Amino acid sequence: MITHSASRFLVLPIIFKLDYVQALSQSKSRPMVEKRLGLPMLLYGAGFVIIPLWILDDMSMTLAVLIGAISAAAMGYYFYRRIGG
Repeated sequence: MITHSASRFLVLPIIFKLDYVQALSQSKSRPMVEKRLGLPMLLYGAGFVIIPLWILDDMSMTLAVLIGAISAAAMGYYFYRRIGG
């Protein structure tokens, strides 16, 4: 359950921080990118990962989520540097 929530959450900071680079008229994900993701929604999503990790107190699962977060941050940095968003 935590890994599913974490996999959905780890892309949200990329959506929150980076601009969409394709023309909106050609985009299949237009409803998602027309309106920017707000900080309250980002924190709401984080709650579904952080609270179960805190309740279960499982170090291996916490480490897996941390590695996923580092990977997502590296991927976001790569996208920002290579394609500008």
